[in-house]
Amino acid sequence: MTHAELIEALDANAVGCETAALLVAFDDKTKFVRRSDSQRLSNLLRLIKEGGTAVGFLLVRNGKVDIGPLPEYEGQRSVSEYLRAFAATIQALAVNEA
Repeated sequence: MTHAELIEALDANAVGCETAALLVAFDDKTKFVRRSDSQRLSNLLRLIKEGGTAVGFLLVRNGKVDIGPLPEYEGQRSVSEYLRAFAATIQALAVNEA
């Protein structure tokens, strides 16, 4: 997908969501490009220039968090493991906040 197509996919997946973000993976962190950000394309380009790779979406719909890969990464083990670890971190944070 092109960078513009990634933003279009974010917009399409965000329908009906309270929160939606594109997940940009780095070796030691994950950054977000939020649907609500008016500069999301330029922010995505900056993160990619900094060495990040867009790998998936974080969607919150009716209080339920859904984290999944971009279509081109479905079935790719390294991305699945990365997103699984990210989801575990999000869950741990949510539990600690409760």
